[in-house]
Amino acid sequence: MHEAFTRKSLVVPVVLVAIVLALIAPAHASVQEPRLVADILPGPGSGLFDGASCVGPPFPVPAFILLAADDGLFFSADDGVTGPELWHVDGSSGTVGLVADIVPGAVGSQRQNCNSGAWGVRDGELLFNADDGVHGLEPWRSDGTAAGTSLIQDIRPGAGGSNAGRFIAFGETVLFSAGGPEGTAGTEFWRLEDGGASLLLDIRPGDEGSLPFRLAIRGDTLFFEADDGIHGREIWRTDGSPAGTMLVEDLTPGTAGTEISGSVPFADGMAFATTYRPNFGLYRTAADHGGVTLLREFDLEPYSGSIVTQLRAVDGGFIFFVRDFAGPYELWRSDGTVAGTTRVAGIEFDQSPLTFRSVNGVALFSATTAESGQELWRSDGTAEGTRMLREFSPGAESTIFRWSVPTSGGMLFAAQTGGEAPQLWFTNGSETGTLPQGPLCPSATNCRPIQPALVGSTLYYGADDGVHGRELWARDVTVGSAAAIPTLDHLGLMLLGTVLALCALRALRR
Repeated sequence: MHEAFTRKSLVVPVVLVAIVLALIAPAHASVQEPRLVADILPGPGSGLFDGASCVGPPFPVPAFILLAADDGLFFSADDGVTGPELWHVDGSSGTVGLVADIVPGAVGSQRQNCNSGAWGVRDGELLFNADDGVHGLEPWRSDGTAAGTSLIQDIRPGAGGSNAGRFIAFGETVLFSAGGPEGTAGTEFWRLEDGGASLLLDIRPGDEGSLPFRLAIRGDTLFFEADDGIHGREIWRTDGSPAGTMLVEDLTPGTAGTEISGSVPFADGMAFATTYRPNFGLYRTAADHGGVTLLREFDLEPYSGSIVTQLRAVDGGFIFFVRDFAGPYELWRSDGTVAGTTRVAGIEFDQSPLTFRSVNGVALFSATTAESGQELWRSDGTAEGTRMLREFSPGAESTIFRWSVPTSGGMLFAAQTGGEAPQLWFTNGSETGTLPQGPLCPSATNCRPIQPALVGSTLYYGADDGVHGRELWARDVTVGSAAAIPTLDHLGLMLLGTVLALCALRALRR
């Protein structure tokens, strides 16, 4: 009897235990832990450049930039020897290195770079601004090698530079803002060309310039704000040619200009909202002709608390929020017609929602309620389709959403609950498709992950683990599926407990 028990009765339980352990082992093996890509400045100092001059209310602005280009990553860093310069990560080999020491010595060419939106990518090539100590801050290009890194054009001769930046690619065109030669052109859009760059259009002649600012891109048309000195700050459009660059409409006659509080690419053009001047209104304009259409005018109190804002695309239209002075933020929807611009009854919030992205036909945003605090919401523009996507912090405690990154099937985002370290999540816009991806910090402490960029299945970001200073970190992501441990460990332990209990019962019966 004893021999039969030891040899035969344990065969099935042992096999089951092996199966369960096999299930659990891949779960542990598949967890993607954050990893330090490179300790560029050894010690507690920050290798990712933090410029003391880069200060914006109410906190200092991170001066480094991360930007994905094809299968690689460009970023600005300071190793303590070369000063703040351009660096590159090869996504295939993982090799990290300085691209070019544009300014030999500890000064660096990126010391004036305080704008995370200053760089751009075209055909895998980085378009960026740099100050080589001779030409001032001017436009440069790089393929990730020293030999392939060069000045595009000395737009404003002299050490002052043109302050080039904000590269925008649309259609076959790349535009960027820059100031022309002193006394001839202020800050305007310039067009990238094979042999350098040329002024797109001197919208406001003189040293001041029109100070163009991007609003939306629809196909081969860029909509932007600019002030020509006659009509005030109004909406313009361009197809990338001087002849195709023009004022859309003078909504606010005179030099006062129109105040834009939000915009979104829509249909064959753009939808936008105005604040107070000329009214609180919702408009749309097409890319192929001038003029705008008023969709709705809102009777709101002309105070700073009143606003029409946060436009975000959904299937068949877009959503936005309207607030009258100190009242709640009401959810509205529009299909681009006057009749189809209506309030979504019953959906309102006491604090300003913050829209993230449009994912699979729904808009994602953070919103605050008394019952749940600040959490992640989704909306398709209907009352039934507007709801909390997930409550990360139980009860009235709020969740902090630090940033989001688009993916082919949804959105990656960082969520922080209470005093815990921020975690990486993925969502495809549905409750069941909102899944954990794992930690962003190497320990339970808050490493303050910022400035993310996704290269393939690797997420790069700046973080400070309290030991190395702010450096470049990375973690692999399983986009579209949950990290294994939160679900399989639980299930595995339950199965293991069940098998062990069956073994114990079998032994007792014998």
